[in-house]
Amino acid sequence: ILIFLFGAIAVGCDMNPFNNALGTGIIEGKVVKASDGTPIQSASVLTDPVVRADTTIVTDRNGVFIIQDVPANSYKVHIFHEEYTLVTLDVEVTKGSTVKPLIVLGALVAAQSDSG
Repeated sequence: ILIFLFGAIAVGCDMNPFNNALGTGIIEGKVVKASDGTPIQSASVLTDPVVRADTTIVTDRNGVFIIQDVPANSYKVHIFHEEYTLVTLDVEVTKGSTVKPLIVLGALVAAQSDSG
């Protein structure tokens, strides 16, 4: 289950994501458990294209992450945690905007083997 508050898919976008002439925005998301809506701490967040190659972005104890000074562009945002399924969403960052996705992660299901 994935809920998008904001998001868009860009087709054929060949903009340089690091061209600040287009302005910058913010991605400020929250990651929660599908089972009960409680925040997920220490989930990793990656963007494609990469915005912060020198920084690991993780959610805080409230499940919140903030990526500031994001060049205006279309991005895939990947959110993962070792106990939950990987989620990828598309976001569109525009000059001066704050994109606020709510990401809902479901628990991983352990594979069972036949002992027959």
